[in-house]
Amino acid sequence: MKNLLSKINKVGLFAFVLGLLLIGTQSAFKVAKLTPPADGWFEVTVIDPMQSHSDPTNLAFGTRIDEPDETNEEGCARTGNTGDLCAVFLDFTVSATAVPAKISDVNATYESITDDAQQPL
Repeated sequence: MKNLLSKINKVGLFAFVLGLLLIGTQSAFKVAKLTPPADGWFEVTVIDPMQSHSDPTNLAFGTRIDEPDETNEEGCARTGNTGDLCAVFLDFTVSATAVPAKISDVNATYESITDDAQQPL
């Protein structure tokens, strides 16, 4: 009788551990669903001021910003200014997973620049 109870406890313990193991591996292998970034305006910054300010490899995306003014003679504006690029509107596809680091990293498969703004000269 004692031997029978010992076997039942071992089987129960084994089943319990096996159940925990299955639950743990199920949650460990769940694929995370990635949400593409939201479309919007992003600040553009010059990486190296000593290099060309129009070279896409020298222009980095900064933080998300509010839409720049239509016109602004003293700051970043969508029309009327002809200086350095200061902001762009990024339009992301459903395949996008992150904001690219630089203007030169924009890839039509993931995002496109659909509008821009410039500083005054």
